[in-house]
Amino acid sequence: MFTRSSLSPIFRKWLAVPLAVMLTVPVFASAAAAEAGGAAVQAASESAAAVYPNGAKTPPPPESDMKGSGLILERSSSTGSMQPNAINPGQIYLSSGNASLVDRGGGKAGMIGQTYATQIVDTVGLEVRIQRWTGSSWDTLYTTPTITNSNSANVYGQDSALVTKGYYYRAWGYHFIIQGTAFESGYTYSDSILIN
Repeated sequence: MFTRSSLSPIFRKWLAVPLAVMLTVPVFASAAAAEAGGAAVQAASESAAAVYPNGAKTPPPPESDMKGSGLILERSSSTGSMQPNAINPGQIYLSSGNASLVDRGGGKAGMIGQTYATQIVDTVGLEVRIQRWTGSSWDTLYTTPTITNSNSANVYGQDSALVTKGYYYRAWGYHFIIQGTAFESGYTYSDSILIN
């Protein structure tokens, strides 16, 4: 075994240089790795806090969800057919319907809906929901009480609710008709709007 005193002074100097380099390189490597890791953490946090258009908290809905729909058939007992997502289904009593959403300011959203029958029927009904885009799907936040008119050809309803600013919202309307034993229904949705 060698001791410090048994090594020659030249050998001690020769050994000191590589030893100093070996001890210093890991420190620099650790600092570089920490710096690179810090940059990765910063990039990840910037990505998580991404800024979407107009200060939205989520990306906008798909283009197909940005524009409202026509009346979409859900069920018709009068014709006996069921045609999901068929536009303008040709039902006997349910003529049309609509739902709209209005930004009333201060984090308040207004919903308006209407259902129209082809003639005076026993019952015309409507229910309107506020839906919020999560970035991947629509969540229902609020549903109006069911609004009906008896012996009428239409029904109209409106309501409002407080919503969280920075999200895309839409109104979703459920429309139905009861005439004797016939029941027809469908739904519509409004254009999507960003409420700030």
